[in-house]
Amino acid sequence: MQFLRGNDHKLYLRYHNNENEYYKGLSVSEKNLFKKIIYKIESLKYSGYQKKLLKKFEAVFCLSENEYNEVKTYSQNAHLIHIFHGNESVKQLDKKGKYFLFHGDLTTADNKRALNETIDLFKTLPQYNLVVASDRAGEDIKRKISTVENISLTPIQTTENLYHLLEGAHGNILISYQNSGTKVKLFNTLYNSRFVIINENITDDPVLKSVCLFGSDMKEIRQQIITSAEKEDHDTEKRKEILEKNHSDKAKANEIIKVIFRN
Repeated sequence: MQFLRGNDHKLYLRYHNNENEYYKGLSVSEKNLFKKIIYKIESLKYSGYQKKLLKKFEAVFCLSENEYNEVKTYSQNAHLIHIFHGNESVKQLDKKGKYFLFHGDLTTADNKRALNETIDLFKTLPQYNLVVASDRAGEDIKRKISTVENISLTPIQTTENLYHLLEGAHGNILISYQNSGTKVKLFNTLYNSRFVIINENITDDPVLKSVCLFGSDMKEIRQQIITSAEKEDHDTEKRKEILEKNHSDKAKANEIIKVIFRN
């Protein structure tokens, strides 16, 4: 960075990860006391580093409302440009799917905690099937899933297979205990599946929340599962209008171009 600054280059940052919030979230979810302390220390270190560093850029393109509001408090170069996700159009699917889906990397403390909560929930809902999709499930998770009749584990392996799983799902369970902006998998799910059931940490964007089913705790998530299971999905057109108007990759790229070449 010093080399670039010394050669009079203007610097722009795509603020992909708020590392302070990321490590803070890991600390909260982690059960191992030693790792919990390490993650907390990392969070504090990144907090000071980010405040000092981000001021040096011509513009910081933030991914989420929370990140934008935070950067804006100590620097005047913040711009809110939501995440790029690679999806082009909302899929037209049959009105009902076959199962509920939970997918993600099961080596992270946040996803493991979310899955354990979801497994415990589906134990109380034996009438509904849950498919857990992951290529990185530990033996403890495999054993736990094997004891529950209405829950199965399947690998993802390829992007095409993930899309196939999303297309077959009636409802998707997206839960996080890390407040780090809109998760990429929310866009993949909204573009390629039916009902999407989320908690508050999956997105801080009110427009995206309007096309999801929201639960503030596991009791409300459970009720959303029951309610959606009996319904047909008729929101494709509404979802298409909102996503393609407010969250297309092309529109976001144009916003960044305007900021960089405004002079």
